[in-house]
Amino acid sequence: MKNTLFASILGIILVGILSFTGCRSRESHESYSERRAGWVVDKISDELDLNETQKLTVNRIKGEVLAKRGEFKSLYAGVVDEVLQQVKSDKVDQESINKSFQAREAKLKELRSFVVEKFAEFHSVLTPDQRKQLADKLEHYRKRGG
Repeated sequence: MKNTLFASILGIILVGILSFTGCRSRESHESYSERRAGWVVDKISDELDLNETQKLTVNRIKGEVLAKRGEFKSLYAGVVDEVLQQVKSDKVDQESINKSFQAREAKLKELRSFVVEKFAEFHSVLTPDQRKQLADKLEHYRKRGG
């Protein structure tokens, strides 16, 4: 069971690495992420017709999430090095890999709490009408497979 799980995780990691190595544009990934987040906030603001107070709150949340983004990136830092080290070794050190994944899982749990907190904060500034409108849009995208 553990070997299957490890093989699956390793496969996902390798596919992810291979998929994303050539996907960067000429601009930095950070500026793209910031622009994309800005686009999302603008889209939400327009679609839900947010008032100025709501827009300020959503922009503040966006800033906090972007600031926390580095911690998300650090979750995967070192994975490639560790996999490479294990591939080069004569025997896979399962204990080392498990410790590494446990540390990442602990950090992910902390970050998940942060994201849920920010989602609750976003939810609390919406009116019931805006929540219904957002739910309808999410249902529409889910049905489309997006």
